Amino acid sequence: TSGGTTYALQLGAFRSQEQASKFREDLIAQNKNLSGRLHPYIHKNGELYVVRMGRASNREELEKILTKMDSKIQSSAMIVPNSR
Repeated sequence: TSGGTTYALQLGAFRSQEQASKFREDLIAQNKNLSGRLHPYIHKNGELYVVRMGRASNREELEKILTKMDSKIQSSAMIVPNSR
């Protein structure tokens, strides 16, 4: 969607890039099915390094993906507007 808002799943926020990288690596190791547009990435947001995954034009698509994730991730994840 050109010009429309897209959303992402935000899975964690960290003060250091090293912490974010470790979280991302652990996430990939524990969820072998993450690939393509679901592959977690790190985004610098002000002073924080946030780990996000997925890009969708609507929140419902991400909510469906989230239901397939580990319960610990489900409880801490947020759907956020994608600022890229």
